[in-house]
Amino acid sequence: MEDRRSRQAGGRWRTALGIVLVLLLGAVHPAVAQTPTVAYVDLNRVLEQAPQVAAARAELEAEFRERNRQLEQEQASVDALRLEVADEALLGTVPNAGLQRRIESMERALKRKRDGLSRELDGRRQTELVQIDSVIGAAISELARARKLDLVLTDQVVYHSPRVDLTDAVIERLRNGFEQ
Repeated sequence: MEDRRSRQAGGRWRTALGIVLVLLLGAVHPAVAQTPTVAYVDLNRVLEQAPQVAAARAELEAEFRERNRQLEQEQASVDALRLEVADEALLGTVPNAGLQRRIESMERALKRKRDGLSRELDGRRQTELVQIDSVIGAAISELARARKLDLVLTDQVVYHSPRVDLTDAVIERLRNGFEQ
């Protein structure tokens, strides 16, 4: 009798386990059957072709053009004085020590100005790059949501098929959203 009861209990246990497994597999099955969609964006190409990048570059050039021109003029003055010292040396006269000190002083000042301008330009580039990265990131996210993508890769991709390349679409979206 106990043998019969244990078989019945074991049968119920197996039936319950089977029902649970069927329910679990039914719940998991759609997720397993759904293949994730992946895309790739070549950020280097986006940065080369996005109108926002060209506009930022032109803005920076305009902003720093006058200061660059002044530095070039100062360099030309230093070069002229160096040429004068070289001419005196060719003529066999002793170069003017005061002129030498003046040239060295001008060169130090010019170097400080160049270094300062370079630091300022780098800072401005970084600021513009952060803004552009934000715009590019938004464009990629919008496209990914619109196309119902699960994953978008950008860097360190060994291989990608042209079917998953989203770069042209990102560039086009950036062009369409660009206000000149």
